[in-house]
Amino acid sequence: MSIKNFTILILSIIFLFGGSNVSAETFGWCEGGFLPAYSDPIGNLIAGTKFNLPDRAELQKITAPIDFSANGEIKAGIYDNADTLVAETLPHINISGDISQTYFDLTFSENPILASGNYWLVVWANNDNAVSLVKTQTTDGLYQKSAIYNGLPLSFTGATYIEERSSAICGTYQILSGDILTIPGNFLALTSAFIDDLFTDLSLVVIIAIGLPLGFWVIKKIIALV
Repeated sequence: MSIKNFTILILSIIFLFGGSNVSAETFGWCEGGFLPAYSDPIGNLIAGTKFNLPDRAELQKITAPIDFSANGEIKAGIYDNADTLVAETLPHINISGDISQTYFDLTFSENPILASGNYWLVVWANNDNAVSLVKTQTTDGLYQKSAIYNGLPLSFTGATYIEERSSAICGTYQILSGDILTIPGNFLALTSAFIDDLFTDLSLVVIIAIGLPLGFWVIKKIIALV
């Protein structure tokens, strides 16, 4: 590989990957502070709370503490501020009964990319004996929507306000810095032209740096012979 092509490769890598993902964060309620006395049925009921996502981000998982008194299955999802489904997680299947205050990390088949804004985080189960724990002493509001467990409906519109406490649910995300990356079609051509100019300038510098001292040396030798 020539020096020129190697330089093009390095500049391309810096352009494409420099400053993309920087850190992992959470939004919603991830910490404890819930009480078993405060819980919400999620068997064929989608339950959730709207939270603010302060950053443009890649959502990696949704976490929720669940009580199960019988075998079952759960999944989570995210709706945007207009109540439109953004993505749903893969289901967590074959949950054994009689579990209490157990945190479930629910992941996606493909992580959604989110703009900053308000989003609903919801959880859902196929078993009437499943409940989602509720965060105490908050006023974010808990909402429910009745739906037979299957794929999440495309809209959360029509959800009913239940109480001022929020779901004990949160999302973990990777912050994405800057604007969404778009690569111009002539990117490689522009980069190559830039490198051509750069190497032309460098060649001129090398010629001047070597040529001038050599020229003076030759002139000095000619004068010495006169």
